[in-house]
Amino acid sequence: MSLEATDLMLATLRSRPFSDKEWLYEWKFDGFRCFVRKSRERVDLLSRDGNRFNGSFPDIVDAVATVPGEFVWDAELAVGAARGKDSFSSLQQRARTTSLRNVPVAARRCPARLYVFDRCSRTEWTSVGGHSSSAKTACGTPSTTRRRWST
Repeated sequence: MSLEATDLMLATLRSRPFSDKEWLYEWKFDGFRCFVRKSRERVDLLSRDGNRFNGSFPDIVDAVATVPGEFVWDAELAVGAARGKDSFSSLQQRARTTSLRNVPVAARRCPARLYVFDRCSRTEWTSVGGHSSSAKTACGTPSTTRRRWST
């Protein structure tokens, strides 16, 4: 199954709060929905429109690169002050910062966070008799099962 950034979940606007056992609820962060793909050593952070965030958020790319295996995540990219409050205007400003000289300054001033909602696919690497092998699981798995992978 091939996944694209346009496959990310979208929020559903409701006029009133409700509760339903058939729905999964998530926090709404003040950020950009982000499609995170790691394949071998390559990490891509993509918007719903397929635009790359890598140049503006190399700190997030480096952090994702340390996670073992290959995977696709549905996540939210946010920035904010050290106290943890997200700021959408700071996120927009940081996303527009692409100069190699200015990106490290922006990263220190507006640290980024990546909130992972769903592991849409994964490849886990194990060593068997000194050789690497992998086992893949994809989005055909129910979302409640995928959600348990993230905890």
